[in-house]
Amino acid sequence: MHLPVRQRSKRKDGGHRHSLSQATPRRGVISTIDPITIVAGRSITGNNAMSGSALENAYETLKGHIGEEQSPSDWFTVTQDRINEFADVTMDHQWIHIDEARSKDGPFGKTIAHGHLTLSLMGHLPRSNEDTGLPKVEGQKLGINYGFDKVRFPSPVPVGARIRTRRTLRRVEIKGEMIEAMQEVVVEVDGQDKPACVAESLSRMVF
Repeated sequence: MHLPVRQRSKRKDGGHRHSLSQATPRRGVISTIDPITIVAGRSITGNNAMSGSALENAYETLKGHIGEEQSPSDWFTVTQDRINEFADVTMDHQWIHIDEARSKDGPFGKTIAHGHLTLSLMGHLPRSNEDTGLPKVEGQKLGINYGFDKVRFPSPVPVGARIRTRRTLRRVEIKGEMIEAMQEVVVEVDGQDKPACVAESLSRMVF
């Protein structure tokens, strides 16, 4: 490794000022200084440079898919048992969700799923098509659910209904050692014109 040599030169006041110059390398000596890569204003050295390169490549890949609608998920049936289990977990036992007899005379004619059950399911619906979801990128260590910018429930999900999701990537940003992606997610109900949920979902990909 070549270390800078400090040289002295005279100042007008008679003192000396110091400057740095690179020493002439000795024959047969190989520098061990790691290459430095600049990623989004950050200096990354050594092995981290490989991570930075993967992050940049993933960012460019994802950016190329902004605005594209992905293939929909498979249809998934929302059963009363699932609604009851969600009611127990969340302690939300309102009759419109769990009382089937009373709900027949209620505003929806039958029980309906909790809005937050729909929200919880939408990221985990079965997908038989490999094109569903964000494109695969190299170097990603894990993914994080970062929340939502916006969530709306335009119509209910009646018990026994089938739902599926459609996703569109709307935004990607580099956040430190991560990529933040915002997807618009629409939960469709089979046979209904209005979606059950429209959400701006945020996820972070760690590299």
